[in-house]
Amino acid sequence: MHAETRNAEVLIVGAGFSGIYQLCSLVGQAYNVILIEMGTDIGGTWYWNRYPGAMSDSGAPFYRFSQDDLQEFPAKNRFVNRDDIMSYLRYVVDKHKVQDRINLNTELRRAAFDEGSATWRVETSQRFIEARYLVSAMGLLNKTNYPDIKGLDDFGGKLFHSARFPTNFDFRDKKVGIIGNGSTGVQIITELGKAGVCNNLTSFQRHPQYTVPNGDGPIPPEDLQELVQDWPGTWKRISGSRMGFGFEEATTLTGSVDEATRQKVFQDAWNKGGGLRFMFGTFADIVADPAANEAAAGFIRSKIKEIVKDPAKAEALTPHDLFARRPLSDAGYYQTFNNSWVDIVDLRKSPIDQITAEGILTSDGKLHQLDVLILATGFDAMDGSYRRVSIEGRGGETLNERWSDGTRSYLGCSVAEFPNFFMILGPYGAFGNNIPIAETVVDFVTAMIRDAMPHPGGLGRTIEAAKEAEDQWMAMCHSIADATLFTKLDAPTWVDGSNIAGKKRELQFFVGGIGAYRSILDDCKSSEPRWKGFSVS
Repeated sequence: MHAETRNAEVLIVGAGFSGIYQLCSLVGQAYNVILIEMGTDIGGTWYWNRYPGAMSDSGAPFYRFSQDDLQEFPAKNRFVNRDDIMSYLRYVVDKHKVQDRINLNTELRRAAFDEGSATWRVETSQRFIEARYLVSAMGLLNKTNYPDIKGLDDFGGKLFHSARFPTNFDFRDKKVGIIGNGSTGVQIITELGKAGVCNNLTSFQRHPQYTVPNGDGPIPPEDLQELVQDWPGTWKRISGSRMGFGFEEATTLTGSVDEATRQKVFQDAWNKGGGLRFMFGTFADIVADPAANEAAAGFIRSKIKEIVKDPAKAEALTPHDLFARRPLSDAGYYQTFNNSWVDIVDLRKSPIDQITAEGILTSDGKLHQLDVLILATGFDAMDGSYRRVSIEGRGGETLNERWSDGTRSYLGCSVAEFPNFFMILGPYGAFGNNIPIAETVVDFVTAMIRDAMPHPGGLGRTIEAAKEAEDQWMAMCHSIADATLFTKLDAPTWVDGSNIAGKKRELQFFVGGIGAYRSILDDCKSSEPRWKGFSVS
């Protein structure tokens, strides 16, 4: 047991973008705030994911907080890599002088709401903390997913998950295998597949992916200048847009133009780069209309056939399902398979039988000898971050118990029967660029705490989502999701939890757009009485 107990008005869990922004927001209001982070540095998802080629697929000018313009913290390239993201977050912490509020190497173990005192009593790996309000910024991609493969622990070489990658590992002269080809896998394969990096690289692929060139490179000076001159206007447009990634979102329907025009639109988007732009910046109905979706998917398939020279590799790399996962971007993924030292094993034809000390044995009897095995198998996303720890609301009910029939929230930031508990980027929050979404939710939560505790140091009131409001929000989220192709996908994806064996398949997002989500939160805040759907007592 820990002898030391610290008291705070607000306890924040997680030092990624969301947690840091929430910390800066509350410290700026003079509240007594503690932030705990299980890692040994800030960064959240970006602290843990230090694999080769790690890069955001959001445009660099917009993968930052709106208050930090391009003169204050310049962006050089169209997309931002992991090291630059870490540098930016350290800059934010230094700028706001909040280092002393951050407790690193401190893991949340249990949090329980005490109804008598209306406070959260929290056990961490270092100490006990008692706080009036508990804010989770544990992130969407936090709980690592390890595949259930026979013999995994028997492998005699180096084995690591992409979210636990060693620093400065030397791959030279190594035979490397990788399981997983989502966003992370695509980036790792592209990086390790370069000449001279390793002796041999084999991708063990379960489901081929649609991916589009990222088009990364220096931002043209004239584009930067335009952004600098209208920074407030740019962010106003982003906050009111559907996805918030900074590109012009499509309003034209796929079937409203002829085939030649359609192909030109797709080619222009391919040339500009970015999977998100390709999905949401070409035509407005790609994720809603099967024919429109097939037009986009067919274009990418034609590119795979054009790029990949080996017909067997091209066939293995070609998806035939819907283009309806979170879209991927790459720095030459398909071209990588033209290298003689890069191979692919199609697990649809030859599944993994077991892993041995020497490598991977597939069902065709072939032993693929490996020195290194990388698991780019992703995460138990969204609610997985919350289910891995004990968070107890009224009556001692845990979130796991509350969510036994399916994950639920109100507005993606609160759960009925869990008073004074808030989530930033929680289940059933908005889908899009996480930075403007996090800003929107943090501003909302900060305003709610400020109303409940107008004077730091005073006695704060209790805030709780109503079950009826939660029911209505869930119905809205499911109704909007059911009108999209995201819920029609057969292949497993982290977006709906189907990548986790035995997990209920549910799209845990509000996919109605960032602008609509922001309007809903604004309406909740400005309603009469204030905070529609919450009880404040």
